[in-house]
Amino acid sequence: MSAQPRRMPNFTRFLITGGVLGIIVGAIVGAYGADVPNYDSGTEIAYLAAFGLLIGLGVAGLVAVGLDAWLRRRSGD
Repeated sequence: MSAQPRRMPNFTRFLITGGVLGIIVGAIVGAYGADVPNYDSGTEIAYLAAFGLLIGLGVAGLVAVGLDAWLRRRSGD
C-alpha cells in the first residue's frame, strides 16, 4: 500500500477568504452602524473595512494553523 501525502490547508486561500470576509463585514457594520461625529460615512466604512481585514486575516490564520496542527497530529507526523 502506498503512503498517501499528508493533507494540509492552503494558507493563502484561508488568508484571502478571511480578509475578504473581514472587509465585507467591516463595510456592512460601517454602512449600517451608528454614525460617528466628525467622520463622513465613506471614511467610517473604509476604517471599519480595514479593521475587518486585519481581524479576518488574524482569525483565518489561526484557523489554518489549528487545522494544520490537527491534521498533522491525526496523520501521525
